[in-house]
Formats: sequence, C-alpha cells, structure tokens
Amino acid sequence: MRRWLFVCLLALAPGGLAQTGDWQSLIAQAAAFDRAGRYVEAVAGYRCALRLAGQSSLGDSRLPSILNALASASSSLGDFREAERQYRQAISLVEKGGGKEGADYALLLQNLANLYSEQGRLAKAEAMLREALAIESRALGADDARTATVGSSLAQVLLSRGNFGEADKLLAAAIPVLESQPPVCADCLPAAIDNLGTLRFRQRRFAEAAAALQRSVTGFEAALGPAHPRLLRPLNNLALAYAALGRAQDAESIFRRAFSIAEARLGSNPDCVLVLANFAAFLRKSGRKVEAKAWERRSQQYARAHGIGLTVDISAFQ
Repeated sequence: MRRWLFVCLLALAPGGLAQTGDWQSLIAQAAAFDRAGRYVEAVAGYRCALRLAGQSSLGDSRLPSILNALASASSSLGDFREAERQYRQAISLVEKGGGKEGADYALLLQNLANLYSEQGRLAKAEAMLREALAIESRALGADDARTATVGSSLAQVLLSRGNFGEADKLLAAAIPVLESQPPVCADCLPAAIDNLGTLRFRQRRFAEAAAALQRSVTGFEAALGPAHPRLLRPLNNLALAYAALGRAQDAESIFRRAFSIAEARLGSNPDCVLVLANFAAFLRKSGRKVEAKAWERRSQQYARAHGIGLTVDISAFQ
C-alpha cells in the first residue's frame, strides 16, 4: 500500500501578515486554492507571495511559512525536487532565527521527512522524524496534537520498514490525542487513521483494516469534501482492503471513484498513476486480463505524459 504523505500546512504563521492588506489577500487566495486541491493555482500564488516577500522589510519573518506552504503544494503536484529545496530553505531560515529546539523547526523537519518517506528514503525519514518528535515532546509535551502528528508520521515510516510493534504503539498514543483536541490541520486525524488502516492491512488483519480505512475516507470527506484529491490514497487503500476481503464489487467501485477524482482534479499528480496501476493489477488478479492490459497501458501513458515514475506495490495482490 502506498505511504501517506502527511503535511502540516498552517502551523507556521507569517509574521506581520495582517498588517498588509495585499499580503493578506494574496496568501488567503493561495491557501484557498490549496485547500480546494487546486495545486497549480496554489503554487503560482505562493510563488508570487515569495517574490513579494523578498521586496519587503518584513520578508524574512514571512518566508518560512510561505516556503512551507509552497513546498507542500509542490509535493502534491509530484515536484519532489523543488519541494525538498523549498523545505530546506525554510528550515535554514528558521534555524538561523530561533535554533533547532522550537516547534516550528520540528514542523518543517517533519514535513521534509515525510517527503523523504514518499520517495522511499526511509532511513533518513525515520531519523528526522525521531528528532522532530523529541523536539515537539520537549517544546509542547507528549499529549499535544502537534506532537501526535509527528508520532503518526513516524508510525507510517516504521510500518513501511516492517517495525509494526512500535508503529502500533505510536498510533495508539497519537489517535486519541488527535480525537480529543482541536485539529492541527483539517485532515490530521483522518491521515492518522489511514496509517492505522495501512498497518492493519500489512498485518493481514483485513477486516480491521477496512473498518479503519472506511473511517479515514469518511473523515477526509467531512474535512475536505467528497472529490478532493487528498482522497485518492485513502480510497486506493480502501479498495485494496476490500479486494483482500474478497469484496471485488466494492473494490472496483472504489477504484473507479478514485480514478474519476484523479482524472477530473489532479491530472499531473503521481497518485493518479497509482490508482490506475493498482486498478489494473486488481483486474488482472480477477482474471480480466484484456481490461487489465488496457488500464496498464493507460497508466503507463499517463506516467510518460507527466514525467511520473511508476512504482506500484504489488504485494497487496499476492
């Protein structure tokens, strides 16, 4: 199952933002595009804000938050190299301004680590997340929601590395905290529950996985709407769980729903290729080889057209 790219967007507050109407309007518009999953427009807006920040006497205080938001939107478009550069620039600015012990530094470290996780650089991601978790625990306490989001991110990396026991403990601690406090971001809790569902799937506890993943999808729908591109991975994961349970009709329905979102909203994102490839694998396992070949060709064409590397976790179908 595909790892979840977990990003906190709003915790870094641009210094002095409310003092300038043009800045407030520009950032608000870009953030609205971001929340709606319109990442191309969001990237353009954040880039404009970044240019203006360089011309302002208050620019340095705004730059880390703008870079954080820009990096998140870039990663959602699959532009991982640019996202890494932007996160590293933001980290450097925060480190110079306040050192390595603040919650803002830990947040950026977490987001960069999650980007590394997405790229399969798991050892590096784990080390960075452990550092971020230690900082957040000291700065905010173990029972703070932001600390819990780091724990969830670390759990996701650990389960990808086969360390199910520690991942389970981290999620058991994180999810009740996220349930009991105001959300750090709209989809923090659904993302943590998606990680739990993925863990149960990897443990071959498919009924529990499906229940958690359905709860995650419901949470994403409530937070972001029924057609938001961030639903692609939870829907993909839920379809895989249904397939593992022998619920072929339900799995196909979910795959087709995910593809309709991908096709309409997120043409250049690698998650679209993920859905296409996994649906093709599902059809092939179901004995529908002609249909599977057609979807495989479509997936490959899509990947080539958008310069997306095609990697699929076939273990779910073995």
